[in-house]
Amino acid sequence: MVLGRAVQGERGELMLAAQIVLNERFIALLQDRGFAAVYIEDPDTNDLEIEDVVSERVQAKITVGVSRVFEAMEQAATPFKNPPGGRCRGATSRPRSTSMPSTRTSSTTSRSWSTRC
Repeated sequence: MVLGRAVQGERGELMLAAQIVLNERFIALLQDRGFAAVYIEDPDTNDLEIEDVVSERVQAKITVGVSRVFEAMEQAATPFKNPPGGRCRGATSRPRSTSMPSTRTSSTTSRSWSTRC
């Protein structure tokens, strides 16, 4: 089998170029990376041209851009995931409702603040 179109990774990097012969190693690599299907050269359909709505170049640029946004978000969130000393830093507390018995006939509700990580 010959690869009909280039395959790009989740960050837009070229994983396999078009026209490469797919061997067992390449197929396993694609499956491990979550690819369910790829374009393959087929002599019976060589006369058909499948046009992309968005060009491969634009798809690659978008993929790289989105990947960079996610990487920046991950880096920005890291201090909140693993704060030094194991304590929650910058965490906001939510009130927790507790019912307190009262000498009156109706019950009274108080709020206590707790820190959650």
